[in-house]
Amino acid sequence: MSIKFQNREDVYRFLRHGGDAWGAPIIEDYFDRYGSLESELDLEQLNNYYETELNSFQKEFEKFLDDR
Repeated sequence: MSIKFQNREDVYRFLRHGGDAWGAPIIEDYFDRYGSLESELDLEQLNNYYETELNSFQKEFEKFLDDR
């Protein structure tokens, strides 16, 4: 699943209503590392971070399943 946030409202909506079990913690981690949602928001950086982390989670999960 690929999400591209277009604006701050997309991020709010994702966290409040449409976040998933893997995606929401990635976004929360991003804000822990790079500032709050209230500070200046670099959407390109956020989107790249989300995609990179989600791909990493998916690869590790697939590896876990293969190793079972």
